[in-house]
Amino acid sequence: MAIAETTYLYALAGLSVSFVGFSTLVIVFRQSAGGRLSSYDSYFVLSFMQAGFIVTAGALLPPLFALYGCPRARCSGSRAP
Repeated sequence: MAIAETTYLYALAGLSVSFVGFSTLVIVFRQSAGGRLSSYDSYFVLSFMQAGFIVTAGALLPPLFALYGCPRARCSGSRAP
């Protein structure tokens, strides 16, 4: 039982993971170039990375629930047509 929004949710999860990966690369390149991260910088980047992983998990949960047969009205919080 696939839900109609699965393509959108997979694209959102992929975009979110790409954003987190890009943020990680920026940090690594900055530190390897000799730049130091202040405590504010590390907090700022950490909060963006956490938000990215939360969006990824949130985007992947509805298709997972649909895979296990959870009714759409119960899993997504919307009414089934």
